[in-house]
Amino acid sequence: MRLKGLSTLMVIFAVLAVQAAAEDVDDLISNLKGGILSERANAARALGDAGDARSVDPLMEALDDESSIVRSTAAEALGKIGELQAVGPLTEALKDGDSWVRSNAARALGKIGDAGAVDPLTGALMDENSRVRSEASRALESLGADIDDLDIQLWRLKNGAASDRADSASKLGDMGDPRALEPLIAALEDDDHLVREKAAEALGKTGDLGAFEPLIEALDDEEKAVREAASRALQSLEDLAASEVADEPEDPAPPSDEVEDRITDLEDEDPSVRWIAAEALGKLGDARAVEPLIATLDDDDPSVRWEVVRALEAINDPRAVEPLMAVLDDEDWRVRWVAARALGNMGDGRAADILTDLLEDENSIVRKAASEALEKLGAS
Repeated sequence: MRLKGLSTLMVIFAVLAVQAAAEDVDDLISNLKGGILSERANAARALGDAGDARSVDPLMEALDDESSIVRSTAAEALGKIGELQAVGPLTEALKDGDSWVRSNAARALGKIGDAGAVDPLTGALMDENSRVRSEASRALESLGADIDDLDIQLWRLKNGAASDRADSASKLGDMGDPRALEPLIAALEDDDHLVREKAAEALGKTGDLGAFEPLIEALDDEEKAVREAASRALQSLEDLAASEVADEPEDPAPPSDEVEDRITDLEDEDPSVRWIAAEALGKLGDARAVEPLIATLDDDDPSVRWEVVRALEAINDPRAVEPLMAVLDDEDWRVRWVAARALGNMGDGRAADILTDLLEDENSIVRKAASEALEKLGAS
């Protein structure tokens, strides 16, 4: 009987203790919302230690407190409680004007352990404050994120200020990592012209021919610096492609069926098929493709015509000189550009007069190509 009575008393004391704790949490929440600075800060700290889920909403509201002390303490408390609903507000707190708030928010996100915090924490790795960067790094490590400099620069390219985006575009070009290709191509559409310029330059350094078409489109950019950067990048890619072809062992007799299949593809109704066929014929370098390629110089698609000119330039057959001279008045300036360059590289003096006329072309890149071609022909 005595033991039974003792057990009953223990249960009663436990219930009273829980009720007392609940009342304490209510008092702390009240202080957090309406107390003076010291009361708010102490309440935030105590609520974190108590770990009561009822305090999560008030603590999230306290992340907007006028005092940075309260905000930083609230962030720390939310990390101790560990509720997922706090991830969003803590992510916003990474942008707080006070470094202590940002560092406590980063630490709290690491403790909560939600994968949705990886991207904003990656951004915090570039915080101006070393303590914030350190906490963000530890948080990412606790989340199991494999973050390296590439990830940081990709994040900056997408989310940073204009100057940061431009800087990251340059760095990504120097890294030479193929994962940067698509982000750099996307950066060619950036609102800031300096970012577009640096992205174009970077794509020229990647050596990836997948950048060709986007760079060709960038030749129409409204900013001269971007157009010139795209032109230089295209030249770099073309030089690389040419060197790769030169390094390949010569095949004096490419498989006849491949050449014939590609020639047949020049008449395909799909312009992308015709474009690929012209590119392939240029690489194969078989003289049998010259006449079919010449016949395709009047293709309806300017991209196909552009690639046909490049193919004829690569094969370098004298039969193509006059047809290439004829396309120097093509309605698409990109076709005129590569035709002028091709004629200069082919070294036939018959093109000198018409290239001289092209020095008056409305497009500056075409004019430059004509001038360089004339220099090669010794006619400048």
